[in-house]
Amino acid sequence: MNRRLRPDHLDPFIDVARLICRSDPPSWLAEELWRWNRWLHRDRFVEETRPSRAQMRRILLEVEEALFVVTEALESSWVREFLDVSSHGPIFDPERLTRALEDLQDRATQARTGLATKAGVTRPGPGKARPEGMSPRTLCAVMIWDAWKHVHGAEPGPKNRLVPRHSGYDSLSEGSG
Repeated sequence: MNRRLRPDHLDPFIDVARLICRSDPPSWLAEELWRWNRWLHRDRFVEETRPSRAQMRRILLEVEEALFVVTEALESSWVREFLDVSSHGPIFDPERLTRALEDLQDRATQARTGLATKAGVTRPGPGKARPEGMSPRTLCAVMIWDAWKHVHGAEPGPKNRLVPRHSGYDSLSEGSG
């Protein structure tokens, strides 16, 4: 345990642990929730700085264009001659490098296309640009669900009113710092 923390640093986590346990929680549960809070705090920061869908489409277009320029340049034997005289030696397997760059270009194109409608405009909707994955709120809910399952030996029911609606996300995040 970090001795530089305030004596009450676990209070918000004990409150959430009580909601999970329905009674006095084991001491390890609040401490584990506190450790998980680092991940939640990091994910919230990442979410705040994540670009919008339109910004991500522009970034991916720039990536596509840059990769196209590099791939085209590497096809020229004259450019490769100059690159091969580097102190690092010649480019190892330039064809493989070109294929890898073309693969990255295709990936950028697919990702950019996935952020657009059939009409070619940016998909509307709440939130920032995110590939299929877990939002910080979902991650928090999974952590609470996992702790509940560990403590009770079973998953919480779908209509369980004892699990907080937001799964303690806000109170856990307030305890960070």
